[in-house]
Amino acid sequence: IYYQKASAMGPNPIYRATMDGTEETLIVDDDVKFFSISDIKLFYITYNTGKIYTTNIDGTGKREVTSDAAGALNVHNGWIYYSNKTDGYKLYKVKLDGTIRTKLTDKDEVSAITIVGDWVFFSRGLSVMSMDPSVYMMKQDGSELQKI
Repeated sequence: IYYQKASAMGPNPIYRATMDGTEETLIVDDDVKFFSISDIKLFYITYNTGKIYTTNIDGTGKREVTSDAAGALNVHNGWIYYSNKTDGYKLYKVKLDGTIRTKLTDKDEVSAITIVGDWVFFSRGLSVMSMDPSVYMMKQDGSELQKI
């Protein structure tokens, strides 16, 4: 089991434990905002830089995936889908190795990302003052964008 011991004052590191909660091990000692696991890799966003990093599931081999600051992420089928803070929290995707970075939509303020089948669902509205607090869906290549 991978989890965070979140604290309002930070840091928010990632831990691993056995299914019964024993053998707790510190895996990532960064102040982590979001994280996701794909096969044998962890992917996470830090509070201090907002950048996306990856490590092996044991915490070794840390490297930066993209220089973009990110707000949210979801890892699916060889891609990292993320809201690009550097570009108004618009939805992007990048390969797990940091190559083939692609903007999927010009909708801004993406705050949550979920992938089901061939569809990417995302919500907009980072603040209560948002002009369009809505949920959208689109194909993983950015086509067929629809407001739900």
